[in-house]
Amino acid sequence: MPTCLNCGAQNSDGSTFCANASCGAYLGWQQAPPPEIEARPPGPKVAAQRQEARRIALSAVMRPGALAVTPGAAVGCEIAVRNSGTVVDQFTVAVVGPASAWATVTPSSLSLFPGAEGTVHVTLQPPRSSATPPGPMSLRITATSREDPTIRAVEEGLLTVSAFSEIAVAELVPQTSQGHRRTEHGLTIANNGNLPLKAELSASDPESQLEFELRPPALNIAPGDVAPARVRLRARKRMWMGSPQTHPFNVRVQPEGQPPIARVGAMRQTALLPSGIVPIVLGAIALLAVAVPLWIFASRTLGLNSTPTAATSPTAPAAHLSASASASASASASVSPSLSTAPTTAATPSLAAQFAGNWVNDDSSTPGITKLIITNQSDVLTVHGYGKCSPSDCDWHTRNTTYTGSPVVVLFDFGNGLTHQLTMSFPDSNAQLSVDDDSSSSGVHTYKFHRTSVIKVYPGVVNRIPQSP
Repeated sequence: MPTCLNCGAQNSDGSTFCANASCGAYLGWQQAPPPEIEARPPGPKVAAQRQEARRIALSAVMRPGALAVTPGAAVGCEIAVRNSGTVVDQFTVAVVGPASAWATVTPSSLSLFPGAEGTVHVTLQPPRSSATPPGPMSLRITATSREDPTIRAVEEGLLTVSAFSEIAVAELVPQTSQGHRRTEHGLTIANNGNLPLKAELSASDPESQLEFELRPPALNIAPGDVAPARVRLRARKRMWMGSPQTHPFNVRVQPEGQPPIARVGAMRQTALLPSGIVPIVLGAIALLAVAVPLWIFASRTLGLNSTPTAATSPTAPAAHLSASASASASASASVSPSLSTAPTTAATPSLAAQFAGNWVNDDSSTPGITKLIITNQSDVLTVHGYGKCSPSDCDWHTRNTTYTGSPVVVLFDFGNGLTHQLTMSFPDSNAQLSVDDDSSSSGVHTYKFHRTSVIKVYPGVVNRIPQSP
């Protein structure tokens, strides 16, 4: 039944005009046109069917999803990759993010048929280094299609890296210091762990002969950093004279929550007065004790024997003064034969005395002995040796030997098979000391030493001076 579009009245089929008397509109102009038929070309439909036939897809699963590892150790997981597409494809598996530098993927790629599944093994081994941060971090693993690199699967897990502490304490520098009362040593402490380090320093000596000052007494060291410290020593007592004394001591480094670490050193305390000055001072006192009374005695004797006529003579004063000066000088020297009734004799020095002195090796490139300090006491030679070290010479300490003739042989035994045997003599007349250094490590070397300073005192014997006639 057509509907009049003008008034909306319903008309019977086949009506030409509207049955509404008040309208009467022509119904033929109001019929709707037939629907158009949509044309569909066959091309897009075929392409869609082909695209559906080459569908590329994949999935990946990490087992287990959470891992924990200690730096220096290794931990592993498996990645299951499934080809959920419709074509044969190859998938590359890789670890991305901070953990990629520690990862090894075996195998690195999989070739899978549609619907097939493969597994790769991922190994993570963070280095035992202060640069390895502790704590949890994200672990991202990707699987990428070779046919279409824009298609990939991403699997995320959790990797927890453990913290560790590791401290390195260097040896004391120098190992043995030398001084009259105060010396100083250096110490270096390194934090090789991945956590901040707190450590306290202390020092002690078994003989309670030293006082210590540690700078700083406590350290806070960041991971990977190195901190220096100074150990200052002070001997409790002064040593005015005598042989050097060695005071061993220990430095203790106490890291927080870890066992302590000890380093051993020594202070070699030397006398304020050189050992060679004592005989000189005693000899000078002995000479003064003899010379002063002799000078007084001679002066009085010459004054009592003067005659009155000599006093009135014009030349008497000058003669008297000349005689007094001559007697005084002769008494002080204690060797004038005119004031003695018997010949004056002088003590002959021992042949061992020729070795006494400070000797320096002429060969500055020597790998062995560099300097010798030799003293003589009643034909007992005390030999203090120094060897080649960097930056300063090593102290070989002292060895004693009894002089029985030339050459003189001294053995320095340092333990663990390391020895230096020195054979010393004077083969020439130029006062050079010849030293054969027989080293267990470098063989035999012959060196020439020159004396840097030496003082010899030969006390004389003075007989009683008689009165003038």
